[in-house]
Amino acid sequence: MPEINLPRNFAENPSAAFNAGNLIISYMVHPNDEQKRDELLRLSNLDLKQRLRDVPISKVFTEKMPILSQNPSLAKALRDDGIETLVSPYLILPENPEKFLLNINANAAMRAMFEPHVQLSWGTVYAILHTMMRIDRYLPQIKSGASVSKAVVFLEKTGKTNIKGNRADMMKAWREYKSIAHYLFPFFFMYAHPDRKDFCHLYTESGITGFIVLAGNVQKWMLSQKPAHSRQDKLFNKKDLWLIPKRYDIQDFPFKVTPFTEAELAVIKDYKRF
Repeated sequence: MPEINLPRNFAENPSAAFNAGNLIISYMVHPNDEQKRDELLRLSNLDLKQRLRDVPISKVFTEKMPILSQNPSLAKALRDDGIETLVSPYLILPENPEKFLLNINANAAMRAMFEPHVQLSWGTVYAILHTMMRIDRYLPQIKSGASVSKAVVFLEKTGKTNIKGNRADMMKAWREYKSIAHYLFPFFFMYAHPDRKDFCHLYTESGITGFIVLAGNVQKWMLSQKPAHSRQDKLFNKKDLWLIPKRYDIQDFPFKVTPFTEAELAVIKDYKRF
């Protein structure tokens, strides 16, 4: 699959950060349907425009152009045009852009990703990938290494919650969403650590940067994996993933995966497929 065409300046520009966040969500919700992605972005932008119209005109805007403070109707006309085209953060965003963007949780993109089917599928795909990483890190002696099938068997046998309940449904979710699996790590980090809205939050400059760094490190891990006994060169193929653009220099970020408990190790020991 090709790279996701993220805005180049999302780390410095509030509007670009918001657009990058919505773009990533559209791929995460509809990885296999371009038309649905486009429609989701359109609806999300309509939501944003409506919310911005309810925000007072920013003083940053009028201070940059003093004549506007003396001509409210002109200021409103220019601001409304800015909202319609979503071109300038000074024109369209409120006094505290970061606070405004952090509190956006009702637009079309957010509603779409909290659909029960999407959340259950994402949880399943995240659990499969996380289990593969756990096998790779903590059980290097396992025959033929980590694999999707081993992860699915492990999850089914241990009865994990908040994921699909049987092997067939897990594999169906994996096939549908594996192309965005690496983006699920920062997503679940974000909601597991609500106190860290500075990191991995999709709608702010610092947050989207953290999101990309963590997703990029997971992507590196996925593309580095080689099956121990297989004709395949790679466990994951670039053509099967929505990649982060090469132009971003992804810094190494050591992330943790959960060690196996004694009960989980007992399940693995007793099951011949491991």
